[in-house]
Amino acid sequence: MYHFRRLWLLYRARRAAQRRSHAPRAQKILILSSGKLGDLVCLTSVCQAIGAQLHATVDAVTNRFGPEIFARNPAVKKIFLINEVAPGDLAAGGYSHAFILTPNPELVTLCLEAGIPQVVGLTTPREDFWQRRFDRLLDEKHVYRFDMQISEFCLSMLGKIGVRAQAERRELFPSPADTVVSQRFWQEHGLTGARVIGMCLSAGKAYKLWPVKNFAQVADYLAEKHSAKILLVGSADDRALAHKFTGLVKHRDAVADATGQFKLLELAALLKPCAGFISVDTGPLYVADAMQVPVVDIAGPVDCVTQHPIGRYVIVTPPEAHQTEPVQMFHAGTKNERVFRQMAEAVTVEQITAAIRQFIN
Repeated sequence: MYHFRRLWLLYRARRAAQRRSHAPRAQKILILSSGKLGDLVCLTSVCQAIGAQLHATVDAVTNRFGPEIFARNPAVKKIFLINEVAPGDLAAGGYSHAFILTPNPELVTLCLEAGIPQVVGLTTPREDFWQRRFDRLLDEKHVYRFDMQISEFCLSMLGKIGVRAQAERRELFPSPADTVVSQRFWQEHGLTGARVIGMCLSAGKAYKLWPVKNFAQVADYLAEKHSAKILLVGSADDRALAHKFTGLVKHRDAVADATGQFKLLELAALLKPCAGFISVDTGPLYVADAMQVPVVDIAGPVDCVTQHPIGRYVIVTPPEAHQTEPVQMFHAGTKNERVFRQMAEAVTVEQITAAIRQFIN
């Protein structure tokens, strides 16, 4: 079924490419990404550069996180959802350029069927048989070789429309209502005026997970040595991990559990007053970083050359004896999952407490 679906998509994409006109249009930019939460937070820097340098707005096609991540962002005008948008919706937009920032055959087909004159795409040397066929239909392709931050590379792709390289600036824009909700939680849980360290226990990929018992030991250290309170965050799916965590910590009265209680931009407002944030390399870490909270990134097996925080941060990798080839974006397959999990678990509690002391002291 997978190959049949790809073959049908390729047939549609080739037909659309043959029919498409390349007649010049007034410049109007569409950005497309199938990246997850952390990836889209990093993408805000690309949109910010377009807005600052071209004094223009962009539209974007993203997953379900996009409408919240780009809400009230002055550089982004309209958001389409990948699983809802149709070629006709984009054709009506009159876009001159589409920039596809994650390799994805569906997005290539969507842009070609929408008749967008210039379709520019990111690809890598590791794409599968089908993606390589779709890459041939791009008007311009840029090969990402995993040797720089992905957001910086995406920014370099925009030279075609006059955007120059610049320092990254990731931005989220919580509303006043989001701030009120977060302040109420801080007040109700006795966090206002305290030294608060945020934590997220989960990750989208199981091989990134750091043991919950280790998080509990770090929390007890912070409570005992630095009189800190712990703000636990995550999605509703993380409640089992949160329950396990609260059963392991000695200082339960120092823990405020916000797991599953906040929407994305409410979470951003909730984290903003924190003195620090600790988690594996996952979405909430990038939310905290965008809100200028110092972060400790328990990278484990993750290759932080391709993506990492840009504010005040410490990246913690396994001791040298446990290191092997790290996971890279787009191709984080499961064949080495056992080794990657061992790398994550090899990061020690002492490494994390030493990292967080850099912010607390």
